[in-house]
Amino acid sequence: MIALVKGKKARILIYIMLLLIVLLGMGSYQYYQKVKKESRQFDIFLNHLYFSVDHSITKFNNILEKDPENGELDEALRFLEQDLIKTHTIIEDARDLLDYEIPNTYFFYEITYILNGYDIKDTTDTAPMSEVGKLDEKETQILETYRDHLLDAKEAMYSAETLQENPELSMNDVNEIIATYLTQSTEDIYRKSFR
Repeated sequence: MIALVKGKKARILIYIMLLLIVLLGMGSYQYYQKVKKESRQFDIFLNHLYFSVDHSITKFNNILEKDPENGELDEALRFLEQDLIKTHTIIEDARDLLDYEIPNTYFFYEITYILNGYDIKDTTDTAPMSEVGKLDEKETQILETYRDHLLDAKEAMYSAETLQENPELSMNDVNEIIATYLTQSTEDIYRKSFR
């Protein structure tokens, strides 16, 4: 009789251990899938951020190199504004969905304020850049300074191996890039443009 009880206890113990192994395996697999999904989401974010910054740089370069006038200037500034808002949205969405530690930035919106006219704390009042139909030297300097910040951010994300964003960047690396290059205020940009 004692041998039979030991056998039942041993079988129950074996079943419990098998159940725990199955549950542990399922939990590990779900955790692996979650980590894999988060990694994929980060890769997509990094790719979209990199190319959105790149497209904005291209728009800045087109304006600075072609020096458009009147309607062409209006259109070029409008396309630039759309790209800048898209980049801002990519960062904000990633901040909400991936990592709340991504620095909050108004860098891209502040550029659009400059494009459309802006009053900086009653010290600087700028008309919309397209108001006179041609960019003046001051406006060109401001656009060059903003573009240079984007170039620095793009360079920090770049990999010579992939010829685009560096897949080895971590979320902390991207946060540092955003904090370093894409969080300057309009006042800082003005100071840098005219020193």
